[in-house]
Amino acid sequence: MIPSGMTEKQVTTIILRVASRLSHSFTFGTFDREDIEQEAFVICVEDLLPKYDVESGPLENFLQVSLRNRLLNFKRKNYFRPTKVNGNTEATGINACR
Repeated sequence: MIPSGMTEKQVTTIILRVASRLSHSFTFGTFDREDIEQEAFVICVEDLLPKYDVESGPLENFLQVSLRNRLLNFKRKNYFRPTKVNGNTEATGINACR
């Protein structure tokens, strides 16, 4: 959903700029900067754009705050710490058993 008064190209440019700005802070494990940027783009297009209200302020500000919160949740959900137990590497953390 493209906000009124904006073109698809403008929206895509804003999403890529915000995703690039935030991605370096959320790299972890096997998720590098490019993976986080791709995940951020999907989050913006599927979840955040439909919730954006033009009256609330600039799109870039809305995406900056909302995407940061979503990436914090993404990292919390997918992060695990490998540990050595009896010489073997095992995953520990919230998602270790999944």
